[in-house]
Amino acid sequence: MGRWLYLLVVLGACSYTAPGPSAAGEDATIRPDSEVVPDVPPDVEVVPPDTMMPDGPATPQTTDHVASQDTWIDAAFLNENDNHGGTTTLLIDGSPAATGLMRFDLSGLATTSTVMAVELHVFTTSDTGDAVTVFPMLQSWFESSATWNRRGANMAWATTGARPPSRGTTAIATFTPNTPNVEITTELDVATVQDWVTNPDNNLGIALTVAGSNEPILRSRQATTGKPFLRITHTP
Repeated sequence: MGRWLYLLVVLGACSYTAPGPSAAGEDATIRPDSEVVPDVPPDVEVVPPDTMMPDGPATPQTTDHVASQDTWIDAAFLNENDNHGGTTTLLIDGSPAATGLMRFDLSGLATTSTVMAVELHVFTTSDTGDAVTVFPMLQSWFESSATWNRRGANMAWATTGARPPSRGTTAIATFTPNTPNVEITTELDVATVQDWVTNPDNNLGIALTVAGSNEPILRSRQATTGKPFLRITHTP
């Protein structure tokens, strides 16, 4: 009798079937076609890439702009109608008066650019002289035809010699070219250049004047080396 009981116990163990997965077990199983949720910390908003803000402010850039036109105009007797647009130097004097004119092409800058700093770079020759004062031009002029009496062919200055109101009355820079054959750097008024960038029609260039009679001679854009230029720091 005991052996039969033992046999029944053994047969029962062999026919045992493990219980199937529960409903909870099926829900917890990740199937190959199921969506995987990224591991994001609680209460952290996931921002789509196309809505992310730029990483900080725009980086300032510095660009150089070589003079696109320059000349000098001369009040000396019999020179009032002479044009010097093709010369390699610019003579600036107070007596008899001679005024240098420069203009810089800033069309490469967007009108929305913000000007942060401006430097005027000029180069002396062996002829140095008195301090130079720089004014913004308020009338247009032409390198190939400007003289003391006219700003262009058949176009007179408002006042001869590009004097006010043909130019402004407030200086936007000063420098003293008293060392021969060197580069001179001077800060130029930022607001003036910002206006040139924002309103390109106002970019009429600058006038360089001397009060004394010791005239400096600077290199022009036609020089082989040492062409005058503006260095502008701006964003973007």
